[in-house]
Amino acid sequence: MVLLLLSTKRRFSMGNLRNEMAQAEVIWNARYTAKSFKDKVYYEPWLNRWEKYFPAKDSHTLDIGCGLGLDTEVLLRSGFRVTAIDFSEGAIALSKQRNPKATHFNRDISKGIGLKKNSFSLIVANLSLHYFSETQTRLIFREIVNLMEEKGFFLFRVNAVSDKNDGSADRKEEWE
Repeated sequence: MVLLLLSTKRRFSMGNLRNEMAQAEVIWNARYTAKSFKDKVYYEPWLNRWEKYFPAKDSHTLDIGCGLGLDTEVLLRSGFRVTAIDFSEGAIALSKQRNPKATHFNRDISKGIGLKKNSFSLIVANLSLHYFSETQTRLIFREIVNLMEEKGFFLFRVNAVSDKNDGSADRKEEWE
């Protein structure tokens, strides 16, 4: 396992993060309940290229930031037991409809994931980890590492900090 450690140049504020996360939750809940959003679903099959590395079928998998449940659906079809989390109640509702066999929890990962240590052989996070400061990201990654079984896998995708469309561009200086 390799973790990238960077130095923090800016002081981290939990108060600012809480305010930003509350605003983001309102935005994402509105998005997930909008009919126009649900009608424009496109899935990029990013997990397919990694399937050959997946652990044994029927192992426990965590989908962080499950959104509509598209990755959760892929994992269930691949034979995994899936726990899916998202901080948007709207997302959880949609993922539950799509994936009734998955276990779902409403979680704000900036406040902790709150699941049992060493319980997941595979953890996936599709475009859900690039919204945080460097300090908060380190805390989240530590918790993810603690959730993984000894020989577990962690697959994730993030946008670049220069991407103005995803909200992380506002935090670019925190990562420089």
